[in-house]
Amino acid sequence: LIYRESVRCRTSRQMDYEAAIQFCVGVTEEAAVIVNKFATGDIKDLQEETKDDASPVTAADKATNEFIVEKLQKKFPGTRVIGEESAADVSESLDKGIVFYVDPIDGTKEFIDRVPQFTIMIGLVDCGVPVGGVVHNPSTGETFYATKGKGAFLRTKDTKDAPQKIQCDTTTTDIANMTETQSRSHPNDRVKEMVSLLGIGKVLKSGSAGLKLCTIARGQAHIYMSWAAGYTGHWDTAAGCAIAVESGAMFGIIHPAEKKIKPMYYSGLKTKHEENWFCTVPQLWDATCKVLCDQGWATE
Repeated sequence: LIYRESVRCRTSRQMDYEAAIQFCVGVTEEAAVIVNKFATGDIKDLQEETKDDASPVTAADKATNEFIVEKLQKKFPGTRVIGEESAADVSESLDKGIVFYVDPIDGTKEFIDRVPQFTIMIGLVDCGVPVGGVVHNPSTGETFYATKGKGAFLRTKDTKDAPQKIQCDTTTTDIANMTETQSRSHPNDRVKEMVSLLGIGKVLKSGSAGLKLCTIARGQAHIYMSWAAGYTGHWDTAAGCAIAVESGAMFGIIHPAEKKIKPMYYSGLKTKHEENWFCTVPQLWDATCKVLCDQGWATE
């Protein structure tokens, strides 16, 4: 199976992944204090701006980014930390060694609109392979996290001492009874066409790529597709990919030119994905790949 190839890739193993992710859990929950202060404050304090890629950024994004990056750099000196709102160290290919990817507020549009579908994310990637991740929802207090080979977990305000192990839904086999989760703020015609061709019966719209991937990880959705090559950043996917795969889901990328379906991998000198990507539960993988290939959008 394609998605298992990424699990077998060589990693440097220069870090205790599990200990690092537990540290990141604490950092995201601390950072939530900053985010929630802005979320409940005067809208003018957000100081909203528009970045070169036309996406919004606020004072909350910048403050949270600075807080998390500083925490990680202090705890793991010499390790690359790439935050969405800070300068990226791309002096060598991103599949060399360990990299932390930080998305201080994933779902900034929802954050600005006061819709509780935004998250704080830290992804841990070793030699290009996602090996751990944390996705924290400041609005609900829920924290999703995973470490390579250890499973995926959900920690809530009431279960901090006894987090719940989560798994994607592997029992629903009728595609008409499955749910596709898609962007609330970025509708995409190709994604809508895929849903129609597959015959998926339900659609769940949400902010935050990480939150949508965690919706699959906790068994509430069955597929998520991002057809936006060149737009989504590594910080958008690293944490959620690790969590989804550890929950049992399958993850693939498709380069627009090559079209071959491959496992998620982080490399090169660019921090934006040049590929389209998708995540499904195991029983939907083959049907999804068949539609993609039948339409000429991918090759296996």
